Order: sequence, then C-alpha cells, then structure tokens
Amino acid sequence: MKLRSGNQAAAEKTKSTRKKPLLSLKMMKLRSGTNAAAILNNPIPQTLLATKKLTLTNLSSPLLKLPPEVRNRIYYFVNGGNFIHVEGIPDRNSFFRIVLCRATMSEEDAHRAFETASASDESLCDSANRHSCCFEGLDTNSEFDTLNCTPGATKVSVSLLRTCRQIYQEAKYILYSTNTFSFRQPNIVTWFCSRLRKDLSGHERAIRNIHFDMAIDRRADEARWNEAIRALGGRLHGVQQVQISIHQAIIRRTYAQTRIVRSRNLTQGKNTFLAEISSLRRLSLRTLKISIFDSNRLAWFLAQESEYEWTHEQKQEWARNTEKVILSSGENT
Repeated sequence: MKLRSGNQAAAEKTKSTRKKPLLSLKMMKLRSGTNAAAILNNPIPQTLLATKKLTLTNLSSPLLKLPPEVRNRIYYFVNGGNFIHVEGIPDRNSFFRIVLCRATMSEEDAHRAFETASASDESLCDSANRHSCCFEGLDTNSEFDTLNCTPGATKVSVSLLRTCRQIYQEAKYILYSTNTFSFRQPNIVTWFCSRLRKDLSGHERAIRNIHFDMAIDRRADEARWNEAIRALGGRLHGVQQVQISIHQAIIRRTYAQTRIVRSRNLTQGKNTFLAEISSLRRLSLRTLKISIFDSNRLAWFLAQESEYEWTHEQKQEWARNTEKVILSSGENT
C-alpha cells in the first residue's frame, strides 16, 4: 500500500467535496421519471391570483365589451376636448396645476375677431380679457371680471384612468392628444416640456394642441417667451396646432422704437421680434393662429405709447406673415 503525500491527500479531499454545478443537479433530477413528471405537470404561475380575479372582472365589464372605437369615443367625452390652463404654483417652481377654461369665447372666435375687427371695435377688448376669470382664486391680491365666464368644474378629473390597468392603457393618451394646453407663464412651458421628456412614457409625443397667452411689456418678457417657444419646437414633436395670443404694452421707449420696423422683415427672414417663433418650423403644424391685443394700461401710458404703438393693421400684417412663413416651410409638408 502506497503512502500518499500530504498534498495528494488534500487534493483528493477537495475534489470529492467540491459542489457540482446547479445545472447538473437539475439535469440529474430531470432524468428521474418521477421528478420530470412532477415538474411538467405543475405549470409555472403566470399571474398573481389577485390579478387573475381582476382580469375575470374586466371580461364581464359592459364598457370593456364595447368595440374599441366606441370605447375611444367614451374616453374622449370623459377626458378630452378641454381647454386646460397649466399654471405654476407660487413659491414652488417645480410644480404646476391644471385648471379647466371657463371662458365663453373660444380661441377661434377670438382669432376671428382679431382678423376682422377694426381697431375701435369693442369686441377686441372682450377677446383680450376672455380668460381673466379662469384664474380667479389662483392669484393672490388680484380681482377678476367674471362676466364672460361660465360656471362649471375648474379641475380635470382623471379618475377614469384609475379604474383598471386596461382602461389606463387605452385612455392615457386621450388626455394628452385631445385637449389644448394653455400657458401664460413662459417658465412653466420650459419646465412642462422638460418634465414630459423625463417621464419616458411617450406623453410628450401625444400632445397635439398648444396655446400661449403671452404678456410682453418689455424685452425681458420677450426673451423668456423666446426660450419657451424654443422648448416647444425642440421637445414636443407631436404638436400639430399652435395658437398664440400676444398682449403687448409698450413701457420702455427704447424697446418700442424698433417694433414697427421689425414687423416688416419677417418674409425676408430678418424678423427679430419673437425671433424664436421660427423654431416652430421644426413641427409638423397643420394650424398656426396668432392674435395681438393691447394690454390693459394706465391712462398716463397711452400718450407715451401713441407714437410707437402698432396700428391694428400692422398687427394683422405681422400675424399673417408669420403664419404664412411658418406653415409654408418645407419641414411642415
């Protein structure tokens, strides 16, 4: 009998106690007819019991038994066709709230009034102030005229989307694609676009209709709205309709002196007023409507502005030229 060296004995002991791979053990069990039959006869559970019960309940739902096109119409009537104001929350720059519009005058009627009315027409004043009551109670230390507004809900209900997973998947884009989102704060536009991009759920591609309610009194206002327009053109690529209402009040003479001259250069590509509006050519727009109104001003401003204020005809000219240039762009065909 040969004596084994210490090294040989240790090596053999290690070899005998080494664990076999898990895969080999499983294969060994499957070679046994009893084990194989037990495994194959017990299917792997695909869903939780609670989920299975919910699925069976959904199959009995009268709503989910309807054809898909009928369900889509129901989803639209519940969550679509609204004009929604997206408002920032004071002292909370990273949050916003949504409020349903209550104005009796539609954007189409306001734009039609801008295109057809004369400068002295009182309907222009009604058009300019049509959304004032929509923000009643949202702003602090301010009063609003409520004569032109209809009573009704001020908040958007999304309870339908919480009903079940199937309805959520079917209706979640209706909320974004069939409503018009309106902004009067340029920083909220930028944040809203950025938030949707980070969401990674495709909501930013579902948005079709945007409205801007721009108050431009000085060059800083114009710069902020230029940034907002650039964010829209670069991030919300699914937008097909843009409506812009510009409320202007000339306060600084150095700003006012060049405004009328600017309005005549758009067709030559030299526009500098709201220059970033040209970035809307990145979008596949079907509709662009621009209206320009005068902001409510104190009486002592009127004499100062009379020398520099755009005439109503000049406002109409600038709006029409801008719409024509952007919609006729080759990128929008």
